[in-house]
Amino acid sequence: MQFKIDNLPKEYQDLFIADGGIKNPNNLRSPWLDAEERKRSPRDYYCNVWGSPYGSSDSVFDHEILAQVKNLIREPEYKGTLNFSFEYFGDFQNVFFDPHAGKKNLYWWGPLKEGIPNQQHNYIIACDLSWGKGNSNSVAEIYDVNTAEQVGELADAYLGIEDFADVVVALTEWVGGIEEPFLIWESNGGQGESFRDRVLEHGYSNIYMQTREDSATRRPTDKYGWRSNTNAKEWLLSELNIALGEGLKKEPIYNSCRIYSKQLYQELYDHIFSETGSDIVTSTTMDLSTGARRRHGDRVVAMALCILGCREQGKGEHIRMEKAPYGTFAYEINKLEEQKNKNKRMKKRYLFDGN
Repeated sequence: MQFKIDNLPKEYQDLFIADGGIKNPNNLRSPWLDAEERKRSPRDYYCNVWGSPYGSSDSVFDHEILAQVKNLIREPEYKGTLNFSFEYFGDFQNVFFDPHAGKKNLYWWGPLKEGIPNQQHNYIIACDLSWGKGNSNSVAEIYDVNTAEQVGELADAYLGIEDFADVVVALTEWVGGIEEPFLIWESNGGQGESFRDRVLEHGYSNIYMQTREDSATRRPTDKYGWRSNTNAKEWLLSELNIALGEGLKKEPIYNSCRIYSKQLYQELYDHIFSETGSDIVTSTTMDLSTGARRRHGDRVVAMALCILGCREQGKGEHIRMEKAPYGTFAYEINKLEEQKNKNKRMKKRYLFDGN
C-alpha cells in the first residue's frame, strides 16, 4: 500500500521529511529548522540561519542538486604531469603521463590501461584560459562522452598561454579515443586568440566553430571557439546545471554529467549572481590548489563547455567509418549520416506524452 503524508493529521505531517535534508546546507533536520524554513524567504533562511553564501546573493546552481553532487566528490586515482616533446610546430613525440614527478597538475579519475585512457571511448577537452601570470587559472576539463563523466582536469595559473596550448594539444594525443578528442575553448580576449593561433599552428582540426546555439539550424561560422557574453554565459551555465541534475538519475533523458573534482565542486558552490543580478561572480577568491590569486570559476566554464561539446562529439563506436575523399558520393553520404547523428545528440529537455 502506498503511504501518503497528506493522509496524516496535520500535527503529524511535519514529522516526516522526504528530502533527506537536501534543502539544507547539510543533512541535519529539526522541527525548529523546518519552522524557520517555512516562515522565511530562501535568501533570509540561508543567510541568517545557515550563514551560507547562498544567502548573500542568488546561487547560479541549484542547491538541492549540489547537495547530492557532493556525494560524488572523491580524490583522483592519479595525480601527475603530462610529458612530451615536439619539433617546432611538428608532431608531438614521447607523450606520456608521469604520476610520480613534475607539477602534478593533471588529475585523472578512473583506470588507465598501459598508462592511457580507454581508447574505445570518445572524449571532449574544454578550456578556460588565462595569461598564466598567476592571477587566475588556465583550465582544461576532460569529459568521457561514453560514460558522461568528468575523467580529467588540468589547472595551472603560471603556464603562459602558448605553453598551455602546447600542453592541451599534447593532451589530445594522450587522451586519444575512437575519434580525436573534440576541443572547445572560450575565445574572448587576446588569450583566446593566442590559444587559437597556437592550436592551429599545430594542425589540430577537431575544433568547435562559433555557432548560433539559439538558432534552429545551428549553422557554424568561420570563427573558432565559443564566445561569451552575459546571455550566452547564463545559458551555458544553465545547461551545466541541468546536466548535473541528469547525472544523478539512473536513466538520464538529456545531456548528463557526473563530476568528481573537489575544486570544481567548490567553484560551483561559490558561483552566485551579483547583487544587481547583472553578472555572475564567485564568493571566494584564492585557489589554494594552484596558487592562483583569484578564482574566476575557470573550472565551471570549462566543464560547461564540455556539455556544449556533446552536441558535436558522440559516443565512441567500435567500428570507425572510413573517410571518403572530398567531393565523392561516399563523402556526401557520410556527411548526411554525421548530421543525423548530431541531430540525435540534440536531446530535448522535456518529453511529452501524446496519448
